Amino acid sequence: STWGTSSLARNGNNYFGIKASPLWITQNYPYSFHDDDFPNEKFCNFSSPIESMEYHSRLLMSDRYRRCRLYGPTDFHNWLVAIKAAGYATAGNYVSKCEQIILNNKLYLYDQVAEKKLAYAQHFKN
Repeated sequence: STWGTSSLARNGNNYFGIKASPLWITQNYPYSFHDDDFPNEKFCNFSSPIESMEYHSRLLMSDRYRRCRLYGPTDFHNWLVAIKAAGYATAGNYVSKCEQIILNNKLYLYDQVAEKKLAYAQHFKN
């Protein structure tokens, strides 16, 4: 999404480059045309950034990406490899590019905080 500045993000609230599937189109969900691997490909449009994020999360939890769940929630490297292997990203440098963004911006710290909160909540649940 070019940090939220691409036309796909600005106009369609699509922050993850999610292409419109045939099911998306037949259900008359909104989409727009953008050049990616080919000219004029169809990409999902969302009503808000939150809707885009929720859809992305549901997508990654679908059966297509079940291999990701073999790895821990903070193992971003293997998640990225599995996501790429499942066909999510077509860019050859997808894994290294995402890793660079994660490391440069210390995004892994958010995973560590979430993991601690989950462990805390589970401690008191038992």
